[in-house]
Order: sequence, then structure tokens, then C-alpha cells
Amino acid sequence: MDPSTQTTTISSVNLSLSQFATCHEKILYSPAPGGRTAFHQTAEIQARMVMWRTAADKLENWLAMRFEQNAQLGKVGFTDVLRQLWEEAKEKSPVGTPA
Repeated sequence: MDPSTQTTTISSVNLSLSQFATCHEKILYSPAPGGRTAFHQTAEIQARMVMWRTAADKLENWLAMRFEQNAQLGKVGFTDVLRQLWEEAKEKSPVGTPA
């Protein structure tokens, strides 16, 4: 979290099946116009099966598709948690006082 720019960066690297492929993921949350939050996500997926390039390409494509599906679910889940926390904070704040 960088308070001066109000941005948060989250990075991760897979541990499971890392002997076959690696996935470096980066998520950035930053302020957007209208009091909103911008969400930007990138992933670098690389198969480690150098001897069989065709199999490695197929594995990378499959992993990219699964990553995209899981990323969408994760974003929806995280947004729901934030929305619930926001609503709870609004309910607890005194009337007429911003949360």
C-alpha cells in the first residue's frame, strides 16, 4: 500500500505444480475518476517443459484460460467482500456522518 498515491499492489507466484509451469500474477488497485477504484491484473504464465514445445504451448494456453476464469471469480468475490464491509461501515456510522 502506497499512501502517497493511494495504490495497492499485490503480487503472487504459484507454488503448486511449479515443476511444470509458473504463473507470476500482479494486481494493482488505484484511484479512478468518480470516487471509484481501478483494477488492473496481469499474469505471466510459462510452461517448464522445454523438450516438448507443442505440449508446453497447449499447457500454457490451458493455464491462461483457467487463470482468466479463476481471476474473474476472485474479482467478484473480493468486490463482494469490500461491498459488504462498506455497507457495514455505513450502518455503524452515526447519521449524517460519512463512514
